[in-house]
Amino acid sequence: MKNKILGLVAVGLLAVVSSRTSATIVYTATTDRPIEFRGGTDTDFFLPTGSLPTLTGDFGADKTLQITYSAPAGMRFQFTPPANSALTLLAVDLSTTIFVPPIETSGGSFSFSGVVGTPPTLAANGFWYSSADPIQMRAFTTWFMTEPFGFESITIEIPVPAAFTTIFEDFVPGFVGLAAILFDGSAEARFFNLVPISSVAEPGTLALLGLGLLGLGLTRRRAN
Repeated sequence: MKNKILGLVAVGLLAVVSSRTSATIVYTATTDRPIEFRGGTDTDFFLPTGSLPTLTGDFGADKTLQITYSAPAGMRFQFTPPANSALTLLAVDLSTTIFVPPIETSGGSFSFSGVVGTPPTLAANGFWYSSADPIQMRAFTTWFMTEPFGFESITIEIPVPAAFTTIFEDFVPGFVGLAAILFDGSAEARFFNLVPISSVAEPGTLALLGLGLLGLGLTRRRAN
């Protein structure tokens, strides 16, 4: 009987460990502070206002990192291609260090919300880390943008390499933000901005409104 109970306990602990390994480390931020760099490679950034949200997660047990960067409520990010540039790179970056770690792995998925226009083409995504310094980590996804494009938030999910096992507890990252980077040409004004979400009625709503007005007009004509 005792052995049976111990066996059940062991199975229960195994189930807990198994479910633990499938968990996702979630990092979210509202990136609403505009910064731009001009000279060399022109870049428009959006960073969080105030203190950076801290990172907490057991990367040894949890092997998916989910990052979501959002515009403030009622706003969206809007990219407008500069007239003298043919290609821009959109980047999502979460780094624990200002350095680029030497080991790179690729893979992951992404989704935009509140999309206006044609979504950009994925360029690269992956996870960088260092075997010499367990603190060094970078999750990074980039897209090629050539057309006007707006969105309210972006979420990426990056698989964590088996070799990266660092545990972070309320760790302040080195960099958190979105960036639009010109590959060629230059920009005198910002080309990546926050704009209000337009209150434009959907086509179905407009059709119903039109039918309602038509019915009101017929009723008045009959009354006359």
